[in-house]
Amino acid sequence: MTRARTAVVLAVLAVIAVGATVGVAVATREPETETSGHLPPAAVQSVVDAASGARLDVPADDWTVRGQRARIYYADAHGRPAVVVRGPAVLRAGYCGAQPHGSYRAFAGFTRQPFDAWVTAIGGPAERSTDGEIQRATLQPDASGPCAAAEVELAMRSTGGVHVVVVADAGALDDDEVDAVLASLELAEPDVAH
Repeated sequence: MTRARTAVVLAVLAVIAVGATVGVAVATREPETETSGHLPPAAVQSVVDAASGARLDVPADDWTVRGQRARIYYADAHGRPAVVVRGPAVLRAGYCGAQPHGSYRAFAGFTRQPFDAWVTAIGGPAERSTDGEIQRATLQPDASGPCAAAEVELAMRSTGGVHVVVVADAGALDDDEVDAVLASLELAEPDVAH
């Protein structure tokens, strides 16, 4: 085998290995047929919280679920992560040509920090509202750069000690889409010893 062919074979094997690893972290499944308040009956991807075992669904189209080592965060004044989502799902990854490896229109996932910490970390003037378990804020962060959004929508659902957050550029998702993602939250079944 020539060096070029050997390199191609090794590259294909590497892609297969990465695909197999990602397949473990991302489960694609068909939801239940009942759609009231949930994602429509189409393929979805699940984000699983490693700490609690809870699950959250996002649509398969335009969303990418990242591995558990990936994190998205907002930093405090000292550059330390103030609020964090690990293993998030991101909407339209790489949409901004100026920052193709770090841009997205929205993200969703599990966090340990409460709603007020997110409002503070994102910053800017906030319009807040609460609807049952869902808290919302529209923020105007002081961000700059070619990929920065002038306005950000924040939504959080907290139940059973689990916090799920959706952060989106204004207009990237409508309220129904955000509600469907948050409504898909399923807490892990407690272990019952027999």
